[in-house]
Amino acid sequence: MILKRDYIKLSKEEISEYIQYKKDSNFFDKDGNLKDLKDWSEINLRPNYIYKHDCLFPNNEVSFLDIEEDENWFKTNLNGLIEVITDNTATERNILNYIKKNKASSLVTSLTHYTDFGHHEVFIFPEFQLSNNYQVDFLIIGRASGGYQFLLIEFENPYGKITTHRGEFSIAINKGIKQIKDWQRWIPKNFNSVHQTLKKYKGPNKDFPKEFYELDLDRFHYIIVAGRREDYNDLTYQERRETKKTQNINILHYDNLVENSRYMIKTKSW
Repeated sequence: MILKRDYIKLSKEEISEYIQYKKDSNFFDKDGNLKDLKDWSEINLRPNYIYKHDCLFPNNEVSFLDIEEDENWFKTNLNGLIEVITDNTATERNILNYIKKNKASSLVTSLTHYTDFGHHEVFIFPEFQLSNNYQVDFLIIGRASGGYQFLLIEFENPYGKITTHRGEFSIAINKGIKQIKDWQRWIPKNFNSVHQTLKKYKGPNKDFPKEFYELDLDRFHYIIVAGRREDYNDLTYQERRETKKTQNINILHYDNLVENSRYMIKTKSW
């Protein structure tokens, strides 16, 4: 569980309140399904747990309502993450351990800024196990008007051999690219395994839509986070554009993560 409570299990009082909200047309359609955020006319008048309980992955959903409920919690976690990242002895594992210990993976959803998810819904799965051999640092699933999309994120070291003195990709970034290429080869042959793993996170109130049964590689996106801004120059950004265009891999630095997290908290959007 990545959040501060289990949203699948409701208290007796919450169940009673949930039943009452089910009868409210401001939040539910005629079939009893929770309306999309864009359709809610009184969004701040209902508890956040009601939406989470009814969504596809109740304990993995992140929304701007979480920030509304406890903005200081997000700010505190971001400040702690910045402390870890700015320590020049920090490694990828230090950053991942901080996020896991503090349940701060919500901050990583800020990287959907680099996708066209649409943000009708955003779910994050830290340490998502593709197979016995492959573990994704973060899987983010987002829903836009065209359906669900999948973002796989690999964290590499913030310091060390990130780029060469000329600005070309060096060991850290190349390691991430190799890892993602392994995933890209594995997924088409084993997509059903991804579906089976996701079943254990699914809530009881919704069924999987077709995107979880029918493989569409255009719905898959990849990000590597490595190094700091000072490691990147014009040649690095040129290689980054080429890698995005030819391999569908976006290369970012940890300053991007910090800046987008700060923007997400300030604007309560991605």
